[in-house]
Amino acid sequence: MADAFIGLGDIKIRVYDNGDGTHSFATATATGTGGGSGGVIVAIKTAAVVQAAAYSQNDLVGGKLTFTNAMRTSGGSGILRGFVMGDQAANGSSVTYDLILFDADPTGTTFTENGPLDIADADLNKIIGVLRLNGTGSVGDYIAMVDNAVLVGRVEQPLKASGSANLYGALIVRSATVPTYAATSDVFLTLLIEQN
Repeated sequence: MADAFIGLGDIKIRVYDNGDGTHSFATATATGTGGGSGGVIVAIKTAAVVQAAAYSQNDLVGGKLTFTNAMRTSGGSGILRGFVMGDQAANGSSVTYDLILFDADPTGTTFTENGPLDIADADLNKIIGVLRLNGTGSVGDYIAMVDNAVLVGRVEQPLKASGSANLYGALIVRSATVPTYAATSDVFLTLLIEQN
């Protein structure tokens, strides 16, 4: 396969053919359009360190995720315009995840990788959004390559950080169909944010 672009409206994802049967992905930034403040869309990427193992329904994938400088300034705001989830193990379009987003570090919660997540009562008010990530076309599209895949979607989710420019997240398996990862680096998440 030659290099290709996957489009999400104004947002483009480039799929690179590495020449060895594998592929890598990158996002291109664009000027925000329509409905926003006219800010710049930035790609905020975080690598989730997973276990090379099978997961169960309701398990946490990648521990506590940090989206560094997701906002332009401390306490800043923006709009989440899209997401990209890379799955180097190509677990299939029937796996569904929830991505819980926090406006500040949920320090009262214990994040146990590949175990169920129990959010501390003191951290519930830090939740600013929950995204359902799946490849059924209702939220995102699952694009499979030879031995890896991306899940891409376009959303309109207002965001606001508290106490820093960072956002935090938790990725949870929700479907009865569960993933199995072959390497600890099999997952990454990119948020496409129009910063105010």
